[in-house]
Amino acid sequence: PMLDGLRFQITSDLGLWSIPDADLTRVENAVSSLLGKLRNPLLRELQLDGLRAPPNIINAASLSSLSLKFVDAETSVEDYLSDILVDGAPLVSLSLDLWAAFVIFGPSGAKGTQFQLPRLRKLILKGPFNRCMHLSAMFSVQSLEEIHVEIGQTFITPDKIAKLIPSNPPGDRAHFEIDGDLIRLEFFHMSDGFRHVSGPQNRFLFTLDTHSVQ
Repeated sequence: PMLDGLRFQITSDLGLWSIPDADLTRVENAVSSLLGKLRNPLLRELQLDGLRAPPNIINAASLSSLSLKFVDAETSVEDYLSDILVDGAPLVSLSLDLWAAFVIFGPSGAKGTQFQLPRLRKLILKGPFNRCMHLSAMFSVQSLEEIHVEIGQTFITPDKIAKLIPSNPPGDRAHFEIDGDLIRLEFFHMSDGFRHVSGPQNRFLFTLDTHSVQ
């Protein structure tokens, strides 16, 4: 009854696609059954890596941290997340691996799904840059304190990066750093020679990882 975190990971040296469908289905059914039995209101952290879990067994109303690696190209990410992320869910951290995801792009300028997650502070997106940009538009950048994006070796322009940064970031200082494949931009408060990064809306950190994806 005191369980507060779960992690499920399906791995193969040759990749998930090398696992026979029948074997993968048996594993997914077993894990889904276990998750259904562990819908504990005390559960705070859930990580599903390489698992196609039915959205009805993920209780986002109790979670503060959720990490999903999508492997099902038949169900759109938007529909899947809409079934999970109820308005007002207490999520503080959300990580989405979109490399194998199915993303529906609406007409240019069309207003898509908007998730109301007022406590969300950290958003991690991994996948092709256009998918990451599309999904990031579903969350309020203004309330976030940290965004981490992993896009592989992709050329992007500064104006596209700017869309992932709050229009009025907190703090009176900024630190910009490039370290190999990692770009780091941090806004923070500085007074009396000390950085103040604790407390709500006292900092914003954006990191862009462009290392090659294996």
